Amino acid sequence: MSMHRNTKHAPVLAVGTILSAFCLFAPVPSLAQPYTVVDLGALVPGQPSVAFTISDDGNVVGYYLSNGSFQAVEWQNATTTTPKLVKLGPAGQNSIAFSINYKAGKPVIVGEINPSGFEEAERFDKSLLLDPVDDSDSIFNIAYNSNDAGTIVGVSGLPSDPTNAHAVVFSSSPPFNLGNFGTDNSVAFDTNNDLSSIQHVVGTAATASGPSHAFFHTGISTKLNKSTDDLGTLGTGLNSEATCINKWNQVAGWSNVKKCSSGKAVSHAFLWQASKGMQDLGTPAFASMVKDQHGHVQKVQRVSTFTRLQNTSDREGGECMNGRDIGAIGTPNPQPQIVGYAQLFYGPPPTGFPVTCVPATIASKSFTRAFLFDETLPGQMIDLNTQIPPNSGWYLSYAWGINNLGQIVGEGLINGNKHAFLLLPIITATITNVP
Repeated sequence: MSMHRNTKHAPVLAVGTILSAFCLFAPVPSLAQPYTVVDLGALVPGQPSVAFTISDDGNVVGYYLSNGSFQAVEWQNATTTTPKLVKLGPAGQNSIAFSINYKAGKPVIVGEINPSGFEEAERFDKSLLLDPVDDSDSIFNIAYNSNDAGTIVGVSGLPSDPTNAHAVVFSSSPPFNLGNFGTDNSVAFDTNNDLSSIQHVVGTAATASGPSHAFFHTGISTKLNKSTDDLGTLGTGLNSEATCINKWNQVAGWSNVKKCSSGKAVSHAFLWQASKGMQDLGTPAFASMVKDQHGHVQKVQRVSTFTRLQNTSDREGGECMNGRDIGAIGTPNPQPQIVGYAQLFYGPPPTGFPVTCVPATIASKSFTRAFLFDETLPGQMIDLNTQIPPNSGWYLSYAWGINNLGQIVGEGLINGNKHAFLLLPIITATITNVP
């Protein structure tokens, strides 16, 4: 399975309650139109932009594209009326910021720069190359995410095997290689520091039989162990990726649903918990006829859902799940919200193909729509395009990040132009009399 792409080689690769003497005020999102849309791309007019991650204090990271070059950026105070755009990384070099986290109250912003045709992992808040090596001993290094202990994870081409991808922890130079499940490739997408201050890493690793499987690994200085770390898939002989983890050790990702003898396998987003295993999150309840990004109505034949782009480039990141707790004080009830995108395949009705397979005749005919999964809402997986004002001019293609306040960032089209977006929940108050 292709897990990673770099310039010269192509290795297989995110309620409050107010009590008074008389009333209980319970803020809840409106189910009909729960979000307003903020155009983050307006700060870089005329340039395509993408937002990957939003912190709880409203800072957003991503990139914009200018004359074919990527420029890493931070939208500071993005949820206020006075946002500020800050360029990250060295001037004149391709750069992308994938995530922002905090260690001891100070930001840790990680991603990649591409100074000379080779991707290098970068910590932008310190202008620090995480593995400052030259092209002779490493081909690529990309930092995808960090946790509040300051641990940074990602992928690297190591001196001993520079053409393949290796899940790594950037804790030393060279990075610590987490290994794989029996053959060459692996990628680390996210890491946490859980409630017991134990660190974990999630990602995907190739197996000896061929497919790549999602993994959940305890520790940052020990090798992957297939017998304890392999999360498996939603079917047999399939691929899966674990892309996000929260403080409750809940893991989000995607998996193929069923192996196909021909055509392309349908994939579904999943939520994994140690007590419940891998839960299939399914797809939004689309009608048979759906508008694409150009406003054309298409007859939908198959739907896949993902929390990260499948089998494409490394130009995507984000924190796709939050650590929301809706339990009463002293009684935790973690109910994470998960964001991603649905890929809708359209065209003439396939004949002789199971619903879990996409035939070649429509495999290239698809468009995407951003989704939110929330077990506390009717429908659970929701097309975010149905949750914004219908006259906004927006088409939401991908949701990449969500914070603990339920604020969502991603990319979409505003009047036909590709811009980064920020969704802010509209909170209304229901009033219940208390005797």
